[in-house]
Amino acid sequence: VASQLLDVLEWVEIDGMKFRGTGMNFEVIDDVLHFFVDYNYHVMRAKAPGIKMNQMKQEGRLK
Repeated sequence: VASQLLDVLEWVEIDGMKFRGTGMNFEVIDDVLHFFVDYNYHVMRAKAPGIKMNQMKQEGRLK
């Protein structure tokens, strides 16, 4: 099963984009398969509209 997971999870497709799995490894502990894989991708989020800067009040004095 682990070798099948290595083949199947090397590339996954999400919304028409392909992502490659990295750092794939597995181990069997007490007859239970533990499979690990990482997928790296960037998430772009829209910023909420609002005030970007407030006004600043500044004073200066000389002696």
